[in-house]
Amino acid sequence: APAPGAPAAAFVLAVTRVEDPDTWTHLALGRLMVETRGLPVHEVLVFPSSGLPYHNTEWLFDIVLYLVFRAGGLAGVVLLKAPTVALAFWVLLKDATLPREPSSDRTLRAVIAAAVLLGCLPMVRHRFIERPDIALMVFLAFTIYALNAYLLEGRRLIFALPAVHLLWANMHPSVIVTVVPFGAVLAGGGLLLLFRRGRAGEEPGTPPGTPNARQLKVVAGVLVADILASLVNPRGIEIPTLPFQLAASPWFTQEINELQRPSFGLYPGPYVLAVLLLLSFLALRHRNSIISALMILPFAYLGLSAVRFIFVFAIVGAPVLARNVSA
Repeated sequence: APAPGAPAAAFVLAVTRVEDPDTWTHLALGRLMVETRGLPVHEVLVFPSSGLPYHNTEWLFDIVLYLVFRAGGLAGVVLLKAPTVALAFWVLLKDATLPREPSSDRTLRAVIAAAVLLGCLPMVRHRFIERPDIALMVFLAFTIYALNAYLLEGRRLIFALPAVHLLWANMHPSVIVTVVPFGAVLAGGGLLLLFRRGRAGEEPGTPPGTPNARQLKVVAGVLVADILASLVNPRGIEIPTLPFQLAASPWFTQEINELQRPSFGLYPGPYVLAVLLLLSFLALRHRNSIISALMILPFAYLGLSAVRFIFVFAIVGAPVLARNVSA
């Protein structure tokens, strides 16, 4: 079967030397926290800022990375990264092949999903590094998969999300992006319910994944639980709001290369993905794909506005494109 090829290819591409300079910062901070059994409250690594207040928003990832390094050296670090990346693509594959029925279409959907994911691998490859980005891949992929599995198949993976987001909030402040898929389901689902108001029951031919009122209440309840879980971290509300503070700083967008807009000549991937998604939505315009469209738009904006976020756009967009092509 071709389907496992994407996670396997991701694993192979992630078996690389440790070259990202931030890896050493994460290892040093992890060692410091393990040895002192506490979180640093002052800057300890950057001399000009020595003594200034310091809050490590990725403390749990740093500790895990250092403990793996202490047990297995750099080889252990790489062998932590590769399976994590493979896990992310396995979850993407599961999401891309939803729903599991009808079984007669399963092989075709698996082939399409494998082709789309393999095509998007080059867009994600540059983030196969020993940084919290790999945890972000898994957490974001699983969040969207859990929501889709609930809407399309009634599966209860959604109730694991508060625990997932508790881990996410202590590994990376990007946990705030979870409001996008939840918001897409609630806003899109609410609009679809308004369109069907006054009609008795479900219409024959209602598009798959169209939520009912009870499902929307469950999604809203889980979102509240997720927000509360994400506040369980050493800095509280500061963690989910940190990305907004950084985005408001012009220095970051002007001076950091990976926050520059990707040029088509160097980074054609996100532009090609955006065009293919647009064409697929136009082809399915009668299927009320509003939830998927609302979920894609913010991540497409991120991926087309900064090199750093291309991989996030691919993580979110690839399963949607695969399902659209299958449909």
